[in-house]
Amino acid sequence: MKHYLLIALALVFAVAVNAQEGEEISWQEREANIRQMFSEIDQMEDNDAITRMADSIQREMIEILMYEDFPFDYEFDLLPNVGCVVSDDGLLYMYSWNVPLKDQNNTSQFYALCYNKALGVTYVFAQGIPRVPSEKGNIAESDWYGAMYYKITPVRVKDNIGYLMLGYAPIDNNRQYKIIDIMMPNKRGVKFGGNVFQKEDGKKYSRIVFQYGRNVQMSLEMDKKKKKILFDHLTEIGRDEDGKPIMGPDMSVDAFILKKGMWVYKGDVDAKNPREKKK
Repeated sequence: MKHYLLIALALVFAVAVNAQEGEEISWQEREANIRQMFSEIDQMEDNDAITRMADSIQREMIEILMYEDFPFDYEFDLLPNVGCVVSDDGLLYMYSWNVPLKDQNNTSQFYALCYNKALGVTYVFAQGIPRVPSEKGNIAESDWYGAMYYKITPVRVKDNIGYLMLGYAPIDNNRQYKIIDIMMPNKRGVKFGGNVFQKEDGKKYSRIVFQYGRNVQMSLEMDKKKKKILFDHLTEIGRDEDGKPIMGPDMSVDAFILKKGMWVYKGDVDAKNPREKKK
């Protein structure tokens, strides 16, 4: 029997699945129900109603992960809104999705579930509107900032194993962000942040956040050897209606390179060559 820890929700769910008219509901049927709920959200105009339906979707997703026969690497074929990414060591399964709201800022609510295979624990995250987190300090799972994750890599953080996570989220009509963060899981929960990033100012940071224009693309990825994080260098490309700068790529590439347990900033690297450009 799997054991689950459900975090950031004041709800307790039974391990046995609900029955409908005396028959057990399969996880595939729950997936179909979620698809219908996403379809209904598309037709809604009231944000309170959207939020209630979005919370119901998360509850159904939690129920799905409780099934003994659920394959955790399943891609949720019926749910294009839901992304699934598996950590490189095959021990973490992260499901994240967003629910667009009907407002002038083009904002969304974010949700995520993370199953830890090694511990038999599921972590639950919910965030009303994504916020840009500070690059300093740890963040509790209950204060999750909201993001869609697309890469999870195990890394050593001092004497422990954590997970380096790459994610992104829209902020408003003008900006979106990408993030490099560290997740430290245990049986009781998780915390985000690891003081393992050294920027060009020589100081240490818990995570790295890139803000850039909503209408441009920014590359942020791990290299094949898992010893570099490569990303587009950002420069100012315009201003918003309040005069604040909007950033975008300038065709050069920077990196964080793993050196003795620290991810150290290196500017203007050659992304096509594993060695940095000589200056």
